[in-house]
Amino acid sequence: MARLSIICIGLILFVTVWSSSLNIEGSSKRVLVLLDNLAIRETHSFYFKQLRDRGFDLTYKSSDDSNLQLVKYGEYIYDHIILFAPATKEFGGRLDAEILTQFVDAGGNVLVAGSHII
Repeated sequence: MARLSIICIGLILFVTVWSSSLNIEGSSKRVLVLLDNLAIRETHSFYFKQLRDRGFDLTYKSSDDSNLQLVKYGEYIYDHIILFAPATKEFGGRLDAEILTQFVDAGGNVLVAGSHII
């Protein structure tokens, strides 16, 4: 139990530092939050509130949503992606590892959180 608490505290510290480094004046702040369970939106509400308070525009979607896409009319719809979907085996819509790699290569940021518990 103590180990889990230490991991959670470490993750919170990492995420806080990561999100504060994204808050650069003039940077785009469109964030896609992919969740495998929409309850994560509530359990991580403190983190999401911090992002909103810093001016980020959060869009929540299920990781297996059949309408998922990152590109529309040749432009990226989002600037950052947060993946809180450890149980997702396959993403929905037009999202896969290759698309995520292209997103990062084009300057997008991706935060991935996982779990050993599925």
